[in-house]
Amino acid sequence: MTAQDFVLKEGANVLTPQDALELPRAGGALANPSGDLVIVPISKYTFGDRKTAHSLVVVALDSGQEPLSFPLPNGGEAFWLDDVTLAVVIEAASGKTYNVNFGEIRVLYWKFY
Repeated sequence: MTAQDFVLKEGANVLTPQDALELPRAGGALANPSGDLVIVPISKYTFGDRKTAHSLVVVALDSGQEPLSFPLPNGGEAFWLDDVTLAVVIEAASGKTYNVNFGEIRVLYWKFY
């Protein structure tokens, strides 16, 4: 096959370069201090909107529960404050200050003693 013979295919059953670029991309996972919950930042580019959507997924590593996904419309950086409290730092619209949002992840985690 020569370079002149090569043609990119398109169709419902073909993974195109555009399809591959629109797949969700996971960032580095960050475990809580106990190591039983992990947060994973996800980004997904859409050619139709020409925008990247950001979300945060919380996964319980040993419970078998479904992961929880939280949209982050303005992006942001997440980190653990303790075993069940997440903080997300988001740049304010002015670009000069940052907002810090935080909350406990109680829905996802139960432990029986």
